[in-house]
Amino acid sequence: MLDIVKKHFGDWYKDIDKEKYYLVLTNDIDSYLSCLYLKKKFGVQIGGFYDFKALYINSEISKGKDPIYVDGDTVNGYAFGNHVTGIRNKDCVNLNCKINTSNYNMKYAGSTLLTLYSLYNEDLRKHPKYQIQLLLTIDVWFKQYFCYRDKWDFWVKMMGMEYLTDIISEYDIDDYYSSLIEMGLNAKIEILPDGSIDFPINYDGIKNNFNLSIPKPDCSFDMKILDLHTWNGFLQGMLTRDEKIFSNAMTYKNKMSYSYI
Repeated sequence: MLDIVKKHFGDWYKDIDKEKYYLVLTNDIDSYLSCLYLKKKFGVQIGGFYDFKALYINSEISKGKDPIYVDGDTVNGYAFGNHVTGIRNKDCVNLNCKINTSNYNMKYAGSTLLTLYSLYNEDLRKHPKYQIQLLLTIDVWFKQYFCYRDKWDFWVKMMGMEYLTDIISEYDIDDYYSSLIEMGLNAKIEILPDGSIDFPINYDGIKNNFNLSIPKPDCSFDMKILDLHTWNGFLQGMLTRDEKIFSNAMTYKNKMSYSYI
């Protein structure tokens, strides 16, 4: 990632102390793989789960620590995200931090996972191309290459990952959609009554077809600490409401979705 982009993010992400922080998982593959990456890099554990309806914690893992939300654009606190937001969190690492209603069409349409790889200067070329191509299905980033090529070119340059252009071009858009659906990478994570989580992606298919072993989640959560509500509508309508917003995302240049307490 270019330094002119990193300068917007402060320094907190550079060395995450596992004794001071825990990760909060959200409800899809982007968050899960991002959490696994951060756990491998810093040793920090998943101690919370946020499904946009409620916030759960593992009381033992999270005790005495502060949360880092992963693929969750919270209004406050440390976070990694990828959505355009109506309310910016200065402590969120998000490539779309300078995107708003006036330039919405220039947004980064990729994943938090690829943001992390770029942020920490990971060179994906050490992996087989077919594995990288699978990662490009996450959050449907491949669509930006095929449908909005100028935006794709801009973002891979900002991320220092121009090599992705040669890799993505080896297949067509239908191949990427097929991989996304057949591997179940559009599945949602759900919390079960016993506090464990269910994530029904195609583990065997990913292993057999892409030689990638994704471990099934073994985290569990014993306390619900927050109930949340959601609102979706036009941005102008949000300005007339009076709620304590927890996380937010713009779903179009004049529409917004947010959770609130």
